[in-house]
Amino acid sequence: MTDSELQAFLNKKNADKLIYIIFAAIGAVVAIVASFASIVPLAFVGAVTAGVFVFLTNKIGKEMKRYVSDNVVRSVINSVFDGAFYDPFGRLSDNIIENTELGFSSFNEISGSDYISGVYNGLNVEMSDVKLVQVTRVHTKDGVRETRTTVFEGPWMICDFGKELSADLLLVERSGLGKKFAKGGIKTESEEFNKNFLIESDSDHDAFYILTPHMMEYILEMDQKGGGKTHMRFMRGGKVHIAINSGRNSFELSGTNVDLAFLKSKFESELRYITDIIDELRLQDTIYKK
Repeated sequence: MTDSELQAFLNKKNADKLIYIIFAAIGAVVAIVASFASIVPLAFVGAVTAGVFVFLTNKIGKEMKRYVSDNVVRSVINSVFDGAFYDPFGRLSDNIIENTELGFSSFNEISGSDYISGVYNGLNVEMSDVKLVQVTRVHTKDGVRETRTTVFEGPWMICDFGKELSADLLLVERSGLGKKFAKGGIKTESEEFNKNFLIESDSDHDAFYILTPHMMEYILEMDQKGGGKTHMRFMRGGKVHIAINSGRNSFELSGTNVDLAFLKSKFESELRYITDIIDELRLQDTIYKK
């Protein structure tokens, strides 16, 4: 599909999607008004209408994502990674997510999308969007009440540096962690870094081989650009996990803007954020065990 053909396709599908959203909203309003007026048949029709058009809206959204993934995202990924594999509806494995301590509270439901694996400047990289939810069910006299709390939502990247690292180190942005994490953790000479991050390591001494003044300054700068709460885990075996709790997914259509030039620029920027982190870490010789 050429760019002009894809743009025409997206424009048409986007227009259809907006119409479906309008009809879904009308159906919902009719259902609500009719319910208050005790007009049961009309309320039922409104609810069914809203449900049908919500289904059609979601269906067309998935179709648009598939076309954008195949024709735009894939080409951007291939321009950055060697031997890239991309699955728009795949994600990191449960084993990785459940067995990597990144400072999240408990969760019992995992979902995600936009799985990528490949080689960047000789390093193996694996990443996807991940959503972690804690589902709590309480039995009441009226039945089962379910509460869903999103623990994490955003990109999760793993880079294998292929060498033993200086320390096993966990960094978690303190904001949003609650009073339990208001204090504690390893302290650095940077008050700003101490205020912003909880630092835990298997060796206080070795942690500072990674947390040099330059690296702390870079992490603070990266955190501001990330648009979410940063979680980082340096593992002695050589892998670094970086997860940004941004509340949004990567490589997604932005509202009603389906301009191809905008989408390409947006996706390139999202990947550049990840590769810039890898490049910075590669320049820090002290992260490797001597």
